[in-house]
Amino acid sequence: MPKPRTKKLLVIPCSKTKNAFAYIPEIGFPAWQYYDGQIFRVIKNRIQRNEWPHNDAEVLILSAEYGLIHANQHITPYDRLMTPQRAKELRSEVRSTLSLWVQYFNVHELFICLGKTYKEAMPKKYPDGVQVTYLDGMIGEKLNQIKNLWMVA
Repeated sequence: MPKPRTKKLLVIPCSKTKNAFAYIPEIGFPAWQYYDGQIFRVIKNRIQRNEWPHNDAEVLILSAEYGLIHANQHITPYDRLMTPQRAKELRSEVRSTLSLWVQYFNVHELFICLGKTYKEAMPKKYPDGVQVTYLDGMIGEKLNQIKNLWMVA
């Protein structure tokens, strides 16, 4: 039986900047299309230029409203900020959800690009066998790290 393909996982925060276009009340729209912050624009740009490793990478979004969700998950509009209290409330759920995604995608590399408050929602310990890399710094540094995260030929 062939071994399942391993994937890399990137965790990014939701964004204050959101799109209101093409919203269908019954089904919402993919989180990927809803958020429009700088990190999302960088990744969308790489996708448009065919520079994103679709088969090797998955993106999870840490949302103040929904917790840790896959970028393709359909959501409805909201306006909620990530506060230290909210991050603490989400931590147990985020730990469980992250473990499920790591197992599902056979993840061995996890990249976390979150600000201080969002990091408070992340687990203190990660699943065994997963190499964790934090993309830290000011927003410009984080954007540059994401741009260069996976170079696709």
